[in-house]
Amino acid sequence: MVFREGRGVCDSTRVFNELQTYGHRPGRKRVERLMRTEGLQASLPKRFRRTTVAAHELPIPDNQLDRRFAANQRDQAWPTDITYLRTHEGWLYLVVVMDLWSRRVID
Repeated sequence: MVFREGRGVCDSTRVFNELQTYGHRPGRKRVERLMRTEGLQASLPKRFRRTTVAAHELPIPDNQLDRRFAANQRDQAWPTDITYLRTHEGWLYLVVVMDLWSRRVID
């Protein structure tokens, strides 16, 4: 029960501590043994995967805005940003483009 409530990321030490908060007094080694017998093992967090290659031969464009985030007229500057979203179907890319003059996202 404690292991499932922790979504499978609880190791034996965490399960042992949680059982003590419920008033149970098992030994730490007993919890380890029972988890091993039942095949309960904490899942490790996924390793960080680098998604950007910084060492490439492509030219890097100049910074046109130079941290001046103000515009005098419409369509003068459109800053952008990109992020990756993990979904059940795989990775999706979200790109946002904003007009600095109106401060609205362009659709």
